[in-house]
Amino acid sequence: MPSLVVIGAQWGDEGKGKVVDHLASLADVVVRFGGGPNAGHTLVVDGSKLIVRLVPSGILWPRTECVLAQGMVIDPDVLVGELEVLETRGHSVAGRLFVSHRAHLILPHHTLADGLRENLAAERAIGTTRRGIGPCYEDKIARRGLTVGDLRDLSHAERIVADTLDAWRPMFDRHHVELPAARTVVDRLAAAAARILPFVTDTASLVHDRISAGKRVLLEGAQGTLLDIDHGTYPF
Repeated sequence: MPSLVVIGAQWGDEGKGKVVDHLASLADVVVRFGGGPNAGHTLVVDGSKLIVRLVPSGILWPRTECVLAQGMVIDPDVLVGELEVLETRGHSVAGRLFVSHRAHLILPHHTLADGLRENLAAERAIGTTRRGIGPCYEDKIARRGLTVGDLRDLSHAERIVADTLDAWRPMFDRHHVELPAARTVVDRLAAAAARILPFVTDTASLVHDRISAGKRVLLEGAQGTLLDIDHGTYPF
């Protein structure tokens, strides 16, 4: 079949990364279609351990294209860090890595909110990785999130961030937690933007084009099925 999907049947940590890495040797394109920088996929290459949290593990195969698609939430600092590690170890990503302009960005207040909620919940805590994934999806669904494409205009990005912070402020004020200023957030994003934007494109069209051309596409799931809002062990 031209397309194959690998999805965890439990809550994650089922070894998907190793399976995807094996199947990627047969694929032309590997696509991460959802999730964010969770626990990560641990790979051992020539005795050296490599952990990828955002970039598909197919990046280790030199002729494989890798896609971070529009369903993902991306921590820009994590992505930049992974790019640097991959390139330092000799894994070229130029012309092989593509990031959706519609993917949403995890911002500092998302990780703050994630940790705050887990701490307040105590024994009722969900057990998140505290990486801001859930709160980022909240902003996406509320239509106030910042996308990767917004990094092309940082003045516009600052207005979005300011509105988003205002929406979260009541919760943080209630627990006496200080939020960063929108300008501070955007200044921090500026350096990451310069690194990430060369990889940004319309990945939906790219994947459709590859499938139409008869390429073999491997779609890499992130979290497990039982974490799904509709089909999982909701609300946990």
